[in-house]
Amino acid sequence: MKNSLLINLKKIIDKTPSPFNSNYPLILILLFAAMIRLPGIFHGLPVYVMPSEYEILSMAADCLKGDFIPEWISYGGLYYYVNAIIIGVVKLIFHTFRILGLTDVQHTPFWLFYAASRTFNILFYLGIVYVVFSITKLAIGKHAAIYASISMTLFPLAHKYSLQISPDIFVVTMTSFSMLFTTKYLLKNNNPHYLYWAALFAGLSISAKFMVISIIPLCIAKLLVSKKGHTHFFDKTLLISSILVILSFIVTSPFSVLAFRQYFIDGLLYAHNLYQGDFHPGIEQQNLVFSFLSDLFKSDITPGLFVSASIGLPLLLFTHRDFFLILYVGPLLWFCIMSVYNVDFTYNLIILLVPLSISIGYIFAKINNSILRIILFTLVCIHPLVNDISSLQDMRKRDIRYAVSEWVNANIPPNSHIAWEDHLPFFSSNRFTLTHIGRCKLAHLKPEEIVAKNVDYLISNFHHALLHKPNKYASLISGYHQLIDTFELVRKFEPKDSYRGHTILILKIKPRLCNRK
Repeated sequence: MKNSLLINLKKIIDKTPSPFNSNYPLILILLFAAMIRLPGIFHGLPVYVMPSEYEILSMAADCLKGDFIPEWISYGGLYYYVNAIIIGVVKLIFHTFRILGLTDVQHTPFWLFYAASRTFNILFYLGIVYVVFSITKLAIGKHAAIYASISMTLFPLAHKYSLQISPDIFVVTMTSFSMLFTTKYLLKNNNPHYLYWAALFAGLSISAKFMVISIIPLCIAKLLVSKKGHTHFFDKTLLISSILVILSFIVTSPFSVLAFRQYFIDGLLYAHNLYQGDFHPGIEQQNLVFSFLSDLFKSDITPGLFVSASIGLPLLLFTHRDFFLILYVGPLLWFCIMSVYNVDFTYNLIILLVPLSISIGYIFAKINNSILRIILFTLVCIHPLVNDISSLQDMRKRDIRYAVSEWVNANIPPNSHIAWEDHLPFFSSNRFTLTHIGRCKLAHLKPEEIVAKNVDYLISNFHHALLHKPNKYASLISGYHQLIDTFELVRKFEPKDSYRGHTILILKIKPRLCNRK
């Protein structure tokens, strides 16, 4: 009797899937990734969001009105259309609540669209974590997949942008799914259907934000398979894959054909602005290679994970060459392309985090002593986790533009004429006369020109963005200082413990200068 019970118990245990042989680790990692992101979806709401967020959702809302050609189409169209669907679904749900009597508000609050879009952005990021786990498990093993997906979850760079409405997470999601199916094509009997799926997602990634490097893994996989003698490089599979890339791009960005001239010009203008840095004063660098690597090492990846990835990269090349080529050639080429520009936008490097996380998983899985492996991995994860939590806490702070708006409404007389730069608080045009000057344009105006425009107050937030490069921006800084010395600095708002944002200056035109007119 006792022996039979033991035998039955052993059978049950044998049939019970081990955590490493099931999807339990992946589910837990995805839940953890969501937990350290979801509290941040309301940052800046209901009024002050990132400037790009407002632009994206405004153009997405226009799509619902029948305007399917965005005003600014240098990103591609798919992400706008995805957000148009999100807005439409939120409106439908809110309208249903109104019909059921659960709310008496007539119009859907616009801030709900931001919260919903950010939530979907988190879901897209969870898709990246899922892909990292799946690719690593397929090509290397289960333990490596766990460490790789945890690393992908914790990278501070990805954590930051997974909480913003921008195409950067979405495009990496499409590209990583293309990588997943390409890897399956290479490692699973060269089934052409995997390559077709990879081509479909590659076209979507190009439509989302010009991620043209997404087609490189497909070509490499096709070449590697043909060299093994399983098929020819130029065959029906390659032809169908090419057609799928083109079709998925055109169908999801139809204006690339319907408004080709605008599409082409906007693309050139965007590339020019990135190369010259004219449109983003204060955040460009002379040598982006070192700037990018420095940012990745110090904060965007953190030193422990960066060093682990740097060790795992060459080892992966020597032991899994074909897999390495599929993972790294495209993202490294993208890194080189982005380094040619002069604007320090590290979000363009999120695609590089996918192969780096897999390299991290690989190097830790190579450590035979499981206790030592877990201890070392825990140690290198502390820093990025602390950064992520600190980022969440910072996001929960009140945007400094709320304080500026409240002070202006309480202290500046009605009907005053206010000139302001970009990315500043919203003021009522019924209460004040407003003049939008533009980014850093105040520095180009002489005090006499401002007086001639009958301006009463100036509000600036770009002055402090230039101070870290006094030589490069000497003329602009001098222009701002001339205004500060000429007019009265009535208030200076600085982000401190209770606020987040940028330093904002409010200048009042002195009466004695106005009387000179």
